[in-house]
Amino acid sequence: MSYPTLFTTPGVRAFAEEIDAERQRQLAKFGDQHHPDGTGNKSQQDRADFARRWCESAFASGYGTWADILTEEVAEAEAERDPAKLRAELVQVAAVCAAWIADLDSRTTEGTRRVADETATTETDGAQRLCGKTRGVSGLYYRPCARTAGHREAYCRSADGGHLFLAAPPMDPVHILGIAAEDEPAAGARQDGADRG
Repeated sequence: MSYPTLFTTPGVRAFAEEIDAERQRQLAKFGDQHHPDGTGNKSQQDRADFARRWCESAFASGYGTWADILTEEVAEAEAERDPAKLRAELVQVAAVCAAWIADLDSRTTEGTRRVADETATTETDGAQRLCGKTRGVSGLYYRPCARTAGHREAYCRSADGGHLFLAAPPMDPVHILGIAAEDEPAAGARQDGADRG
């Protein structure tokens, strides 16, 4: 999928595409959801204060982790009652998730990292055609298989090298999910996150 230049931070476009694909899966499974926020009570505010102190202490002592940062941001979001401030906190949660994912991706084997997200190559100037399958039999979506088309191995391997999956046969989204083909998740999007938004 090609977009005009909307994102300046490396990896954010791929992150946004994965979030969009996950939202499509959630919408197909649960529909448009509306729930109370359930935030801003005294115990949540106390937990946010504790999480903030814990995170500061962990980094001051040299033992801070991504989990500490995300825990603090989630706790701060849960402590907010004002919708505008809650929204701002949730954006911060998403930004921390994007940063953590970028860090995880930077640890993968060079050459497979971000192949599907940044180039979406299936066949170029004499290069072998890649399998490119994205949907597993479980119904989850992964980055396109980076193995050669028609590979003998039973399982596909996502381009990031992080997932093996048994590819599902092609499906007709109109009959399976009741959605139009153009609403199908983008190729390369992985949907193995939380069930609810």
